[in-house]
Amino acid sequence: MLQQKAFDEASTRRVEADLDGMARYAAAQTKAWEWNTHTAVMADIVNEAEANYNNPQRLQNVRDRMDAETADYGSKHGWSGDVFRYQLGQNNDKLWSAVIKRQAPIPAAYSPPPRQAVLPRGKRVHDGGKTPVSTTTSMPIPPLAFQMPVTRINFGDMASFRRLWM
Repeated sequence: MLQQKAFDEASTRRVEADLDGMARYAAAQTKAWEWNTHTAVMADIVNEAEANYNNPQRLQNVRDRMDAETADYGSKHGWSGDVFRYQLGQNNDKLWSAVIKRQAPIPAAYSPPPRQAVLPRGKRVHDGGKTPVSTTTSMPIPPLAFQMPVTRINFGDMASFRRLWM
């Protein structure tokens, strides 16, 4: 009888420890799944904003959805007000960066020149005893057909830029 009681206590502790371990694992996996889902939703929202860069009303709707998704995730995970405001700023930066990049695209036909070895100014590279090649020249400039006119955007005044789209 004494042995049975000792066995029951030990086996009960073992089963409870196993159940606690499984619960911790399930909680960690659920948290990871929620984070991955949240980041995927945010990426989809940014992609939608990028696709509708020229529609101010649609951009406002997308921004509102992004803020709502951030608020939902933050409230479920106990974010403080400071963390919530910081994350809202980060998300808005991602959204507006995508919109700005979409407005000023790089031509598809342009590919940057291959990287060259950079040596201190005045040094020379010898190509197997052949004529020395100077490395003091600058990188090649792409052909004029691929150069785009530069549009200046004042990034210091994001408030007025955002008002444009509101």
